[in-house]
Amino acid sequence: MDSANFTTEDGRATLVQALVDSALCSAPGLVENNPAQLPRRYLPPGNFSDLYRLYTAACHAAKQPAASCSTFFRTLRSSGWRKKLRHRPRTTHSKCTTCHILKDRIRKSKSLQEHAAAAQYLRHLAGQFSDRQCYWQFRHRAAHRHDLIVAIQDSMDKSKFRMPRYAGGIVPKALEQKVRPECELTACIVHGRGIYIYVADPDMSFGSDWSMEVFSRSLQASWEQAQKRGMLWPRACKLFSDNTPKELQLFKVMFILYNSVLSFNVSKF
Repeated sequence: MDSANFTTEDGRATLVQALVDSALCSAPGLVENNPAQLPRRYLPPGNFSDLYRLYTAACHAAKQPAASCSTFFRTLRSSGWRKKLRHRPRTTHSKCTTCHILKDRIRKSKSLQEHAAAAQYLRHLAGQFSDRQCYWQFRHRAAHRHDLIVAIQDSMDKSKFRMPRYAGGIVPKALEQKVRPECELTACIVHGRGIYIYVADPDMSFGSDWSMEVFSRSLQASWEQAQKRGMLWPRACKLFSDNTPKELQLFKVMFILYNSVLSFNVSKF
């Protein structure tokens, strides 16, 4: 392309689009390589059937046609990726209640009609994927345009820090009633501005008041950094968190107090 065209608005837009497309492409030669020559890669706990459902959910969210189940698994075997992709062992994280109910209905369906009725599981996955797309778009906007405050906040399980740790998580019977040291760790990521980690004793009360304290301190620290750097402070804020009815119910009060100053929104992630 002639460099003289870059001086016009259309030329600059074409150049930016070309750079974005180039950045989204994989490294040269990576696609052509044989999977046998690549390192092993690990997927979240599950199986390849779950991977196919996620694939169909992504296609449904993008309004694109999806390959059939037989084509998907045939391509998976012939490409060599089946030997390189491994699912990690199951974790102790709780599962989505809706996912559990719908998958149980699919397993126990005795007719085609029952299976089709339970197939709304794909619609549920598509909805979850759409929610994540919204979060990714807001995150990118906050990190690059800085016209929006976007934060995500969550805590780790206290049992992850208990000492001593035992193989397989099985505690000896003689020590089951003993109190082992542990702590509370909560992280709040304000995208494009900072990552804030808070550690507290396990005997404290951890609920909506703790979540509000963590988020308020994170906003205060981000605001101070913005003042030092001369950055503008947006009027809109979006917070993504898990278990919102339990931990973030008092944010409704915060929204009322800040309604005249800040446009605030809390979303379950």
